[in-house]
Amino acid sequence: PSPSPSPNSTLALAGPPPYMIAAIRRQQLQLLAGARSRGIGAAALRTMANIPQVTLKDGKTIPAVGYGLYKVTGEECMACVTAALGAGYRHFDSASFYQNEEAVGAALEAAAVPREELFITTKVWNDCAGYEEAQKSVRRSVAALKCGYADLVLVHWPHPGHGETYRALEDLVDEGLIKSVGLSNYTEEDYTELRKTLRIEPVVNQIEVNPLLYRKEEIEYFQGEGIVVQAYKPLRRGAALESAEIAGIAEKHGVTPAQVCLRWGLQHDLVILPKTSTPARMPQNLDVFGFEIDAEDMAFLDGLTDAATVENWASHLIERRNQDLGAYVTRPRED
Repeated sequence: PSPSPSPNSTLALAGPPPYMIAAIRRQQLQLLAGARSRGIGAAALRTMANIPQVTLKDGKTIPAVGYGLYKVTGEECMACVTAALGAGYRHFDSASFYQNEEAVGAALEAAAVPREELFITTKVWNDCAGYEEAQKSVRRSVAALKCGYADLVLVHWPHPGHGETYRALEDLVDEGLIKSVGLSNYTEEDYTELRKTLRIEPVVNQIEVNPLLYRKEEIEYFQGEGIVVQAYKPLRRGAALESAEIAGIAEKHGVTPAQVCLRWGLQHDLVILPKTSTPARMPQNLDVFGFEIDAEDMAFLDGLTDAATVENWASHLIERRNQDLGAYVTRPRED
């Protein structure tokens, strides 16, 4: 049975408002009608069966492909989650910072997919740094997502004092509110610092990875530590799709440029997190297990990253580390 939240936490939220319920039902009826006409229901079941499960360091498993939820909110978010479920996704990557967890939770609840079929991730943002605020953040996220527990919770950025944030997550693993704990945007130096105090090993490090931003040494370091690397922005927000070189490889294999980028990530043993709000592209982004990129093309794709892109990413990391500490971004003012 799914573990229950701590009796000391005030997790109970009112159900979704009537307009949300109506919107979800409309979307689901439309999706069902489309599924019946095109056989999507059966295809989604086949897709779910074909998505490999990656074994994590703690023995649990995670689907190799997940659906990213950044920058979709409200009814659009509910429509995306409903469509993603219909396409066969069961792994959803969320975060308190995305400001959409109630919409995600409402769509998942309305879909009535068995909880054991889902893999749900959330993250603790910088404004909830520290032990107490981090625990409050996770409890709010689990309540909003209506999922009973989180399969995976990440420290979103290695902010100052991230060790205490991580300790809060370790204790929530003991409580049963979290199944696994992990990192996001960590460098080797950040992880070395965290290792001095951690008690439960992180199972993933979620970082940006795509053919236009491939940091080979960083990825291989974490994989060498037994930590699965998850790739967010695997299409670099569409920029990779504009590459003539990637388009050429796609044409060679008879697939789309997006499928090339995603398959490239899988062949580097990454868990990939594509995000699209276009329903037609959702099954395409899952259909990446029927072909293989040859060694020559893999090496070519590996070489598309330039020094300027890596420098820009490093600057972004420094900015994000210290952003919003103490600001009310995800933390309610009444707390």
